[in-house]
Amino acid sequence: WVDGGYTVEAMVARAAYDTRRINVSQKETQSDVLAGSALIFKGVPSLLELRQFRPRNRPLQISHASTARLHALQLNTHHCDEAKGRVYAWFPQWDEGSKRGVTAVVVGANGLLREIMADSLFSEDDFYSDVLGFEILSSKTGKAVAEALISIFERRGIKEYYFVGTDAVSSNIGYAEGAIAYLRRHQKQICIFALRCNGHIDMRAWRKCLQATGTEATRSPIKRKADEATIVGELLAIEDLYYIEKKDPALAAAMQERLPNGETLLKTSGCPDSRWTFWEELLSNKVGCTTIMSRLMKLWRRAVLKSYAERKVEIDESAVPEDKPLLGDSVSLRIVMVVVAEDEWHRRDFDFSLVIGDQNEAIRWMHFCDAYTGSWILDHLDVALDKLGGEGVREALEEGGALHEEGATWAPPADCPVSALTSETLPGLLLDVGSLYMRVRWVAWEVIGNAYVMPYLHRKEMRYPGIAFDAHEIIGSQRDIGVLFGDPADIWTVDKVEKLSEKFGVALDAALRYAQQVEMEEYMAEFIDTCMLEHSEYHLEQTEEWWSNPVFRLAGVAATCEDRQSEYHGAAHAEWLVEQGRPELRAALAEVLHVRASEVKEAIESPSYDGPLVIIADDELWAQLVLFSKQSLTLEKCTGVDELRAVLHRHYKPLYLTNVWMEELVKEFKNLTPQARAHPSSAEVRIMLKQRAKPDPMGSPSMPQLKAIRRRLGHHLPSRLRPKRERPAELPPIVWQGVPPTDEDGEEE
Repeated sequence: WVDGGYTVEAMVARAAYDTRRINVSQKETQSDVLAGSALIFKGVPSLLELRQFRPRNRPLQISHASTARLHALQLNTHHCDEAKGRVYAWFPQWDEGSKRGVTAVVVGANGLLREIMADSLFSEDDFYSDVLGFEILSSKTGKAVAEALISIFERRGIKEYYFVGTDAVSSNIGYAEGAIAYLRRHQKQICIFALRCNGHIDMRAWRKCLQATGTEATRSPIKRKADEATIVGELLAIEDLYYIEKKDPALAAAMQERLPNGETLLKTSGCPDSRWTFWEELLSNKVGCTTIMSRLMKLWRRAVLKSYAERKVEIDESAVPEDKPLLGDSVSLRIVMVVVAEDEWHRRDFDFSLVIGDQNEAIRWMHFCDAYTGSWILDHLDVALDKLGGEGVREALEEGGALHEEGATWAPPADCPVSALTSETLPGLLLDVGSLYMRVRWVAWEVIGNAYVMPYLHRKEMRYPGIAFDAHEIIGSQRDIGVLFGDPADIWTVDKVEKLSEKFGVALDAALRYAQQVEMEEYMAEFIDTCMLEHSEYHLEQTEEWWSNPVFRLAGVAATCEDRQSEYHGAAHAEWLVEQGRPELRAALAEVLHVRASEVKEAIESPSYDGPLVIIADDELWAQLVLFSKQSLTLEKCTGVDELRAVLHRHYKPLYLTNVWMEELVKEFKNLTPQARAHPSSAEVRIMLKQRAKPDPMGSPSMPQLKAIRRRLGHHLPSRLRPKRERPAELPPIVWQGVPPTDEDGEEE
């Protein structure tokens, strides 16, 4: 408290404290205010001094909680005012979400804190990321979303953008009445491109794989209600088993007993509809072929490190992460036997007589796996059979599934707390859990989801400036595996897959070894081939735009790949662009935008256009692109292309490949209390302050700036608790009249 008011530093501390948990009500936040060490009151005046500052002309004295809320709004307004003039190359992203009938669009954006010129280098401190806000939607249509976006952009002072990121749904990317089409009309700029979320593409491809290769559910569900959407039989069975485990402590305890010391039952996060990552985690935790593989990798890693120690080879163990278990090394059989003998849990699962050679000969990872005689999946499925089915269930299954025959009654255990598990529903579940065909399909799905889909998804979700430059290599390495499985003239093998992805190749080998144990190796290979074909067809189709759309090929020009012979080298992308020629590139852009090539030419050659396609329109930049296409160095190390490098860094540095962080922001909206959702203006500020970088890149305002902001917001008035927000004028219903694209002829050129 200084001179009759709170200091700016105190306001910032209070705002940070209040927004640490935005889903907690204001009243509850006040109850533990003393826990905030940064909120110790300093310089509190006496009662006599306080009376001198008491307002005399206000009809109502507001509470200190409301005062703190207004202070937070003032601080946020200062940040937004500063960002208007300091941030360049905006890249907005958004996502929609609903909670209890209330639908909102949440918007965020990346940018640069200074304009990158030809003679300047990019620094990580120049990168800017912030939440722009959210708006409640009247309906989830392209027009409603566009109106909300324009309202937010106008409040934040965003006037120019050439890329937007969103999910690939028609209400967003529809060329006629999608939200982006409305934005193009509003901006009077047709060259605004959608960066579709590659995370959603990955998950939809895997969902398509699960749905297409699964079998029809033929029994009544235990977890799901009759009116819920049905799923394929394999997912229904593993979901029911997980549901029973959560409800039955005795079953969970029995499963825990079958785990090595130090391991605990893993809980599956999310829900069945959360981007399908739920199924990947559930299969890994309950079936666990990749879990067994991870255990063996840790054993092998210990053997390799012990071998290094005996040979006095210096190596920093901390520099060798567990996901890099040194599979390419050879280790003496003697050392491997010692390491396995020291492991009480696994030593009974190895038979080294299966390895040809004496103890002094070195063996490789493949031979180590050959010596493993234990199960290649977890014991959870067998534990469930024993606990739920009791004695005799295995014999009944081996006799051809007599659980449903007349006279065969299988009732759940008397102590089972799951009321939905009855003598009518239990036999169907036991048949599914005990079926070898079901287990083989589970293992195949687990291996594909955990070792193929998830690693690439997580790599695409990495958020760092310039990830768009590496997009072709990241997406292309995944496409290469899809091409291998989709080529009818080429038969996939584990060795071929390992050359493209070691983790996926090793996991496929584990799946085939399990199938060999149950004598279903041929069926496993055919099923994996079917699953990968279903996944690859969709994934290849949806990611083709990175190779056919010139605006995305321009991002590859600044790639970090240093191998000139690789198709992912920047000069290779530049060479492709030069070979196409400027007329063909404009025709390709016209096809993407559903306009004529002459309209694209007019748009990018306009004096007001300053987007990435200026490289195609400007003669000097095009000449630098031609020059670089003949080089062997990366764009960063090449000389004579400074202007080209500056344009690419200016427009592509802020881009992200996925829209995942928007989903995280949508969850912040859904976590708001009903009271908070009833006051969207305050809730918006709390979300923004919570997600904002610390310390604030725009700095703290001075007291004169705060006073000016107060008067502008009307916080000096008695009615300051209810600020008005004006909505923009409605957009016309028809935004863009698309026409079929045409090739550019010689006269137009």
